[in-house]
Amino acid sequence: MEKTYNGKKILIVRLSAIGDTIHTLPMLSALKNKYPDCKIGWVVESKAKLFVENNPLVDFCYVIDKKRKNELSRFKY
Repeated sequence: MEKTYNGKKILIVRLSAIGDTIHTLPMLSALKNKYPDCKIGWVVESKAKLFVENNPLVDFCYVIDKKRKNELSRFKY
């Protein structure tokens, strides 16, 4: 049986250039300092996945094709 997490969840959606994703990374430590028990998910394009998926501050990395960004409405995080 899967455990349900009832704490604060934060989903970052950054579907743009790799540079924009890299400039957004410092925000992770600020979020974890403010909400130490939060779970952070990040939605990125495949080209930015490398910078997010192995970051220890990111709990979930979702990769989406920018052309299909209308799929964002189906995210349940």
